[in-house]
Amino acid sequence: MTGNEVVAWAALAAKAEIMYGYPITPQNEIMHYWTRQAPKFNRRFLQTEDELSAGFTTVGGVLAGLKAFTATAGPGNTLMQEPCQWQKL
Repeated sequence: MTGNEVVAWAALAAKAEIMYGYPITPQNEIMHYWTRQAPKFNRRFLQTEDELSAGFTTVGGVLAGLKAFTATAGPGNTLMQEPCQWQKL
């Protein structure tokens, strides 16, 4: 089992309901593993057009009451900080 698979299993164990994600290496494995396991556990996935959208949809999902998460790689982490700033408003 890889570390990325552990992340996906941990999200399932935490009862995450949805993952919002954009395919970027190395987090692709988390997204791919989640999408294979999610239907078995009645969970969902939404692929976004970029990291910024993944961040905003995750914040929106949490604000709507969902247990939502996302994952990213190093460069995407910088882009995902912008949605977090909006959440503080």
